[in-house]
Amino acid sequence: AIIFDFDGVILDSEHMHYEAYDRTFKEMRIPLTYDMYRERYLGMADIQLIPALLRDFNLETLALKEMLEVKRKHYLEIMENNPNLLPI
Repeated sequence: AIIFDFDGVILDSEHMHYEAYDRTFKEMRIPLTYDMYRERYLGMADIQLIPALLRDFNLETLALKEMLEVKRKHYLEIMENNPNLLPI
């Protein structure tokens, strides 16, 4: 059998996604707490989460594509530097 959905199925990576979002949004002075992330955005893909968050903070004029790239950069850094990736 082959499992294609690695992220969140085999690997418990949600905390790393939050950390990447937190780093991304802190750079833009957008306050995103873990509770807010968990209540409003948990399980959303980047392409859905970022526009939703920008709407919630009335910041829809910011460039989505740039924010996606910044978040992905942070997430890859976190993954590369995390020796304790936990399987689910």
